Formats: sequence, C-alpha cells, structure tokens
Amino acid sequence: MKHNRRLRCKSSYLRPLLTEDNKEERMKFALSFVTKNHVFDDMHDVGHVDEKWFFLTKDKGKFYVYDDETLPHRQSKSKPFITKVITHSISVMVAARLNLDAPRWDQSTFEGRARHFFTTTNPINVLATDEQLDAAKALVQQYQYKPSPPVLLMYPLLAISAH
Repeated sequence: MKHNRRLRCKSSYLRPLLTEDNKEERMKFALSFVTKNHVFDDMHDVGHVDEKWFFLTKDKGKFYVYDDETLPHRQSKSKPFITKVITHSISVMVAARLNLDAPRWDQSTFEGRARHFFTTTNPINVLATDEQLDAAKALVQQYQYKPSPPVLLMYPLLAISAH
C-alpha cells in the first residue's frame, strides 16, 4: 500500500548556541531571583526598561492603489541611510516602588543612572517643562515605599512620557 505524502508548513526557529559557561551563567542569573526560603523574589525593587529599535521605512513596501493612481515616490541613498529610531519605556508602577538605597546590583560597576529616569537626560522628557518634571519627581518620591499610586495620580507621569 502506497502512502500519500502531504506537504505541510512548519516553522523552524533559531536557538542560541550556548557553551557550558553560557549555560552556567544563565543558571546563576535565574537562581539569583530565588530567596533563601526557596521562593521567587517579588521583584518590586527591579525596574524594567524596554528599548525598541525600528526603521522609519522598509526598503520594499506593498501599496494598494487604483488604476489611475501613481505609486508613492520614495528615495534613499542606500539601506544604511534609512533613519533608525529608538523608543524607551519603563514600567511606571515598578518605578514608583524602587528601593534605590538597598540595590541588588554591584556598587563597584554601577554608574548610578537609575536615579535619573525622570530627569531631562532622558530624551523622552526633553520637551517637558520643569514644572511637569518636578511634579513627576514628587509623585515618584511620595509613592516610592508605598503601594502603587492610583491611576488618576499617574496622569502627570503619562503626560510627560507622551511628549
């Protein structure tokens, strides 16, 4: 009896090529979040910064046009000249609970930049006024060691990040 073979679509994903040292370092990092009584840390003192890179346009694009329309005229010197944009975001609820006086990181290698996430050194806040920045700093300091602030009080922080 002859079997009918069927063509199917399958996905293949790249896996990291890890050495034994890489595996050991990953295991140490994961175990650093387990407390002495074998419970995972609640991570209230960890801030998560999200950094995304993307290009403003792609080298090839699909456009749906009518017969009497022309395609958009797009030009670039070459692929390396396409503008690349970065966006940063930080979990604000986590940021309000950060304990900067008792950090988890090594003080000999830390540059101290976590203290500046609501200052004008952050490109997101360059267009914010000094009054908005002062209000955001006061809100973060007020709720630093308390439960998360109500959503209505988060408006000054969200207004600054929208700039």
